[in-house]
Amino acid sequence: MKTLFAAGILAITLLLGASAAQAQTWNLQVVDDAGDTGYDSQIAVASDGSPFIFYKYGGSLQLAWWVPGGGGGWQYSNLDNNNVPINYAFEVLVDAQGRFQVAYAKTTGVKYGIFSPTTKTWVLGPEVVTGAPANTYVGMALTTIGPDIIPVLSINGEGGKVNVYKRDPATGAWSSTTVDNLHNTSHPSSVALDSTQHMHVCFYENAGQNLMYATKAWNDTAWQVSTVDITGNVGDYPKIAVTPDDHVHIVYYDVSNGDLKYAALNP
Repeated sequence: MKTLFAAGILAITLLLGASAAQAQTWNLQVVDDAGDTGYDSQIAVASDGSPFIFYKYGGSLQLAWWVPGGGGGWQYSNLDNNNVPINYAFEVLVDAQGRFQVAYAKTTGVKYGIFSPTTKTWVLGPEVVTGAPANTYVGMALTTIGPDIIPVLSINGEGGKVNVYKRDPATGAWSSTTVDNLHNTSHPSSVALDSTQHMHVCFYENAGQNLMYATKAWNDTAWQVSTVDITGNVGDYPKIAVTPDDHVHIVYYDVSNGDLKYAALNP
């Protein structure tokens, strides 16, 4: 009797869960219908719940944000209108102060800035990332050292090497290191930081078609590089994440089998 009763409770719980899922309603809207747009978009949500959408249109970096009320709706701004187009993917992250940290590649190089959702203006930049090449992919992570929020960028072009750039908050100067001098990559690399400012990078290695991983302490000069997966053509389009307890996780594409794969570094 207890078994039947428990089974009945479980069935009711599952039914209620299914009903709740079926009752979900999505509010669908067209944000921008001017021409062919919508690819390579990023979304950031302000502390008041307002969505801010960064996207490319006509080669420029555009922003759309929602203003509630009868006179509101979607509002728009061109964030980089110097007639030099942006390309490839870009990154937008919300920092601990609720600001939007933005990094993006242009046909002339890479730019970085901090955007305020309150004032709808740049509070820093966008500035040129010194030494970063043109026509690249850009990944970004943030770390906090003392009072400073510091951006760290992983940058690579098609068939090039992965370089990591970090910004000195005192001087605004950018410094860079090459992650792996032996291997080239195509498609975006990915970067993350742990609680001790160790940097972690993953990337797809072209020649061997492998998933690679590299790590380095904040002020070390040398990267420790290793292979994560060599089974077939694997490791394309990787993304890396580090948990608060410093465990490393990677998700990536298995080209040979058309599969989504996951790797975790054993502590």
